[in-house]
Amino acid sequence: VPTLSFTATASAKVVLDLKARLHLENEDIIESASLKRGDIRVEIIENDSVEQNYETGAKLIEKLEAEKARSLVFVKNEKQARRLDNIGCNQVDYLLDYREDTFRDFINQNTNTLVVGHDMGVGINLPNVNCCIHIGYPVSVSQFVQEAGRVAREEGASGSAYLVVQDYDKLKDWEKELLS
Repeated sequence: VPTLSFTATASAKVVLDLKARLHLENEDIIESASLKRGDIRVEIIENDSVEQNYETGAKLIEKLEAEKARSLVFVKNEKQARRLDNIGCNQVDYLLDYREDTFRDFINQNTNTLVVGHDMGVGINLPNVNCCIHIGYPVSVSQFVQEAGRVAREEGASGSAYLVVQDYDKLKDWEKELLS
């Protein structure tokens, strides 16, 4: 029975598992894509504490706002978003309560930075997004890859994905998986 499968975020381990379970040969896999695409630059910024993650994130947001970069800032919950707001990131819009006007302002390019929850990272094609920032680790590397995929979706575009984190041991594991 002919079968066709597509994935955007399968890790190398998942691909190996699929090959074994489905008895696939290398020539059966037409193309394998990874985060190593030429149009998205990934930068990992390591800090000593969670609080420093927010301070670094706020400075990065301020820099990108000054450059008029269109950015998505991924946080896990409203509490994390409010921490950014309390540090002084009040020039950005927060879409954690799904206000239609906030979303429309970003779509219409009336605002350049939007702080969002992780559900905004899947299946939404937002126009002209140059950058994404993750404050803390997403749930998985594949979730990071999926959310970074919101950046530079237009032909010939380029952009950046930042991961602002602490915990060096976890970071080593993430780097291994990202580069595999």
